[in-house]
Amino acid sequence: MKYFLYLFFLIQIQNCKSDTKLESKISSNKNEKVNKSTQDSYLINSVDKIAIGKKIKEENKIKELKRTLKNSYEREIMRPYNWDIFFSNNDSLLQFYDYKFFVINGVKFKSYYIKIHYEDG
Repeated sequence: MKYFLYLFFLIQIQNCKSDTKLESKISSNKNEKVNKSTQDSYLINSVDKIAIGKKIKEENKIKELKRTLKNSYEREIMRPYNWDIFFSNNDSLLQFYDYKFFVINGVKFKSYYIKIHYEDG
C-alpha cells in the first residue's frame, strides 16, 4: 500500500507541470543617475577641535542646554557613564561651547560641545 501511494504521488507530481513560462528579464536604464546618496548611520567618533566655538556664558541658554541634555539621558537607551552629572548638583561642572551645524536628511541643526570638569578627571 505504501509503494502504491508513492507511485500515485509521483504520477501526480509529473502531471502538475506549470503551463505558464516565466522569462527572466533584466532591464537596465543606462541613463539613470544617482543624484544623492543616503546615509543610514551618522557616527561621530572624533571631535574637530577647530570647530569648537566660544564658551556659552548666557545663563538662560545654559539652563536650556542642561534641560535638553538631561531629557536626552532620560530616554530608554543605554546611558553614558556621565549620567551622574545631574545628581548632587554636579551639573555646575558642565561647560557648553558652540559647535558645528549638521545636516541630516535635509534637516539642519546646531550642535554643541560639552566639557565636564571633574576634579578627578
